[in-house]
Amino acid sequence: MSRALLPILSAGLAIRFLFLWLAGTPEPFADESNYLTLALSRLRFGFFPDSGHFLWPPGYPFVLFHALREGGADGVGAVRVLQIFASCVVGFHVMRFAEELSGIRAARVAGWLWVFAFPLIEFSHVLWPETLFLAVFITGLRLLIDARGRSLSFVTAGALFGLSLLLKESALYLYIALPFLLFLRHRETVSLPGALTVVLAATIVVMPWMLRNQEYYGEPGVIGATLGENMYRRVNANYRNLDYPVEHRLALYEANALVHDALVNDERPKWIRYREENVVLKDATNFRLGVAFILDDPVAFAKGRVKRVADFFSPHSFFVRHLAMARHERIQSLPVRRTLAGGAILLSLFTMASAALGFGRLSDRAPARTVFVTAILYFALLVGALGGLTRYRVPIEPIVIVLAAFAWGGPGGIRASWKCTPLAARVALGVLLALWALNAREWIALLGLMGGAK
Repeated sequence: MSRALLPILSAGLAIRFLFLWLAGTPEPFADESNYLTLALSRLRFGFFPDSGHFLWPPGYPFVLFHALREGGADGVGAVRVLQIFASCVVGFHVMRFAEELSGIRAARVAGWLWVFAFPLIEFSHVLWPETLFLAVFITGLRLLIDARGRSLSFVTAGALFGLSLLLKESALYLYIALPFLLFLRHRETVSLPGALTVVLAATIVVMPWMLRNQEYYGEPGVIGATLGENMYRRVNANYRNLDYPVEHRLALYEANALVHDALVNDERPKWIRYREENVVLKDATNFRLGVAFILDDPVAFAKGRVKRVADFFSPHSFFVRHLAMARHERIQSLPVRRTLAGGAILLSLFTMASAALGFGRLSDRAPARTVFVTAILYFALLVGALGGLTRYRVPIEPIVIVLAAFAWGGPGGIRASWKCTPLAARVALGVLLALWALNAREWIALLGLMGGAK
């Protein structure tokens, strides 16, 4: 990376430490509490349990366990600092991608977009595995793109993909498909033995955990058990968006006629959770019940998927949610919270719209294009369409930033980007605008409701 980009990386580091200080030490919230409970179970009782409804991969509780064992309560602060430096690894790769594919000007634009990427900033100091996962994930992607037949690159990329699965299993099928797509489209980069090596290396890394789960739960091939519970919560008849604070949720749904009339109702879920102590069996059964619901009412399922994809691409984020909840101890002023939330929403709108225009600047011959498109479609249409949370967009945020940098930092700037934008990218921009319009009343209304959050 050019030395000219080091000040940008330093600025990103400083901004993240600033928001770590502004956040203070709020009480653990939602999944944060569950991850800490898993770590404490390992620390106090010597075993790693599931969380009742989910079996999460062990990577993040393992990090918290070692931090608590070595540093006590202060170890949690050390994990937050570790995540800040992991976020800088993401920033480094964002600028390197942009520099290699479009030049130093695009790298500068990408760097500054990363510096103020508030969704990524927020996850650098909350106790979720997103930042550590993303640092490993994007490093593996760069190694795979730059492999050019080198066996060591294939092994290392696969090992990193396996390590990332031990942090979050959501990218499992992407890791299986992507090497073979690169083999089909870019054989000079990935050969068939190379693609097989990537998958094999990832499998070797996760195999001990899979064998442990087979012994413990009696089911083979399990890395995590979350799909069935997500089917229960997000494919079922009722609708909830956990991006919004619970005390505001109903008012925000009522602001959106489509959601209120078509998706929100007072009915009980069409099926209740399968009551089985074996979380893997329970997850599989909930998945089958979800598939049965889809087949029974495909129209309701289709409506829900459109809304979930709209939620996935919403400019809202956990940063905005936590501002609405006043969870940053040193950001309690309502005008400041609204200003920061509004700025974060506008920056997300700008970055995603620019990314659609920047897509045309990336050569069809570039392996990065195949990787970027595949990753975006995978997380939007599989992970996002199921869950719909903006948190599920975090893995593609660096890709979106790089594409946005192409639009503004490529030769000729934004005018040239607009002229060379292919029809498919313009259609994608139109779809994006339609999805934003679908949700606009919700995230605009949230700014007005902020005062009541605690």
